[in-house]
Amino acid sequence: MIQQAKSRANNPINSDPAEQDHQDFRHLIRCVKIFGVACVIACVFYLLTREKNIAQGILGSVFVLLALYHTPFGLMVLFTFLGLENVMVFRPDFSYSKLIGIIVLVSYLLKVFRYPFVMGVPQRLILFFCLWCWASYFWCVKPDATMPMLQMLTLQIGVFFIMVNVIRDKKSFFVVLGGFAAGAIIISWLLMFGTVAYTTFSGEQMGRAVLAEEHSNPVIIGRAISIGFIVTCLIFWKSNKILRLSAYAVMALMFVAMLTRTQSRLALFVAVLAPIFAFIMTADKRYRVKRLISAALIAGVAYFFMGFVLKSGLMTDMARDRFVSQGFKESGRLEMLADGLRLIASRPLHGYGIGNSSYARTGRGKGGSLHHNFVSLAADVGLVGLVPVVLLLIILYMQIYRITDPRLKWLGMAMLFYVVVSGITAVTYIQKDFWYPLQIAALTALLSRDEKRT
Repeated sequence: MIQQAKSRANNPINSDPAEQDHQDFRHLIRCVKIFGVACVIACVFYLLTREKNIAQGILGSVFVLLALYHTPFGLMVLFTFLGLENVMVFRPDFSYSKLIGIIVLVSYLLKVFRYPFVMGVPQRLILFFCLWCWASYFWCVKPDATMPMLQMLTLQIGVFFIMVNVIRDKKSFFVVLGGFAAGAIIISWLLMFGTVAYTTFSGEQMGRAVLAEEHSNPVIIGRAISIGFIVTCLIFWKSNKILRLSAYAVMALMFVAMLTRTQSRLALFVAVLAPIFAFIMTADKRYRVKRLISAALIAGVAYFFMGFVLKSGLMTDMARDRFVSQGFKESGRLEMLADGLRLIASRPLHGYGIGNSSYARTGRGKGGSLHHNFVSLAADVGLVGLVPVVLLLIILYMQIYRITDPRLKWLGMAMLFYVVVSGITAVTYIQKDFWYPLQIAALTALLSRDEKRT
């Protein structure tokens, strides 16, 4: 019996799932506390010595050890860097977040047999989509530009599989999601009160701020804040009064930063509409009318708050005019959609290769992105590549709709809404801000299913 007990303790797969989940949560909290202490030590060391490189080395070494020890902690820090992707770089083609992603991958490979590998229908569809994108390399328009896109897509899908396999309980899940909220708070604070640069487009006349002049992108920053805004709504759900008021203050900061600094209109609208959509969809049929009325009131408050900010001195006249008056027609979006449909008609099944629709458009004398996720997806990898993505979204919606836990269902619906709507005026299916919300939505359904089985 002693030998059996030792064997069970050394084999997490055969141990009690609830006890294993609780142990994983304790490990995650322990890592967060240790890293917090390391941050304080590094800050104190820097203030006393002004040795920035040594302070960063202390913090980096602690992070690497903790991430290798517990993969979910590495994921949490990786998510914090979503909006800082192109700001904190070693060199133009290698950022800190890529380094963190590699560390997370190594950490997962060291423990790959710790849990059974999850390979449900959504995972199979994603795997087929990834393989088909790699196959599109053989008929793409511009091979030298296609390979980096394939590598980026594969990394995002790799993080997707890692997250759905290493996070198996709700408490750890919510703590890891805190990385999105923390990153959004940091970015919003730096944009509003820190030293910023301005995009080359219209410069300070537009007032569209970024964190670093060379590599930072206001659209990516806006989407990162938008995801953090949604996660913040969840983290402080049913919290005490002080935490709830803190959440309102933080979300107001994010809202103003998206509106006045990144000036990403779609990110702002999705940040407001995704929680409202999830709020309505998670309502019991008996209370759906009340939820609709409440949602209308929330939307009204957001609208008047946005109007107040627009009339204040926080935005330039040029930015205000662009935000209010420029629509699909003025921005050329309708012409881009028409060009995308023509590209789809010319190669309906296999497309022009992942990320190659803009180069195919250049060959027709136009050039530039199609600015629509699903049109671009169909033009890039054809209907063969589009169908599995659409099926994935439908299956996830059906799975999330059946979730009984209100917090998980709300989060799944909000993130699924974000994935679909955020691609209306942008091509995101290769980027992190498409796959991160998608993996959150998939994990809500998976955690709900595991909870029912337990």
